[in-house]
Amino acid sequence: MKPIQKTQQFIKRNKLVKKNDLVLIGLSGGMDSVCLTHMLKTLQYEFGIHLHAVHINHNLRKSSAKDEAFCKKLAGALNIPFSARKWPKNQQLKKGSLEEHARHFRHQVFFNIAEKINASTIALAHHQNDLAETVLMRIIRGSGLQGIASIQPNRMIEGMQVIRPLLALTRDEIQAHVQEHKLSFVVDESNDDLSFTRNKVRHRLIPFLQNEFNPNIQKTLSNLAENAAADYQHLQINALAVFNKITIKKTRALVEFDIEALQRKSTSMQRQLMRLAIAYLKGNTNQLTLLHIKDIEDLYKDSPKVKMVHLPVGIRILAKQKKLCFSLVN
Repeated sequence: MKPIQKTQQFIKRNKLVKKNDLVLIGLSGGMDSVCLTHMLKTLQYEFGIHLHAVHINHNLRKSSAKDEAFCKKLAGALNIPFSARKWPKNQQLKKGSLEEHARHFRHQVFFNIAEKINASTIALAHHQNDLAETVLMRIIRGSGLQGIASIQPNRMIEGMQVIRPLLALTRDEIQAHVQEHKLSFVVDESNDDLSFTRNKVRHRLIPFLQNEFNPNIQKTLSNLAENAAADYQHLQINALAVFNKITIKKTRALVEFDIEALQRKSTSMQRQLMRLAIAYLKGNTNQLTLLHIKDIEDLYKDSPKVKMVHLPVGIRILAKQKKLCFSLVN
């Protein structure tokens, strides 16, 4: 089966789009995003969707301006409306992880453009190899079920649908499609820089696992992520129902749980409820680690070691009068 047919079936099976959806395409100019853009254009009329390509110019490489020009030309050739945004230098100089700041800027751009043109969906070019790399990286970091399950074909983020139509394909299949249709793309030299963890996983760890343990390791890891996503979805649905039952108070700045009701739940459910409380206040659980969760658990055990927990995401948790209180701090 050709890659375009696999993608077509994957979109249908996972109901990634519906008729008249306006889909934003993340177009970096690399092979994966060029393949995604070409495939969605090819399938556009079959699914009855509208397309709009978005390029983020991170302004970090000498070729950044050329990459943007390439993407604009490609979108024009495919008759797809195009927008580009440049990452301001002052945001690049902020303290903290450059990668995290760049991700936050991309998030802002996509959501701002989506709101402006009334788009319902954002399409990203992650594929099976990306999924395998991410699963391994999160296992190495000690992620739980949520981390392993987080790259899904379809995910709602702040009311916006984020889809990954290429998850049915490997990098080799994407390359085959690009070669078959003689599509040009830009090459990011940083993809070979082994100072980045992802590149080490891609160029060293996965080939080692393929050669020494499992030649189909990427498919195996993809299956693991799919199973984890199904299990996590079940846990999350149940946790949402429990969250509404044991919440004493819920405002934009405060969530309070009944400690006795919380303690009657399984450890897995307790931890999911904590994540829901933090997500309710902050919109996400980025930077939340297992160590933070265990610190919160210590607040309501028989002999608490701590009286209050401050999370780096700007949330304070304290146990008082049989209540566990999560509150935003300035």
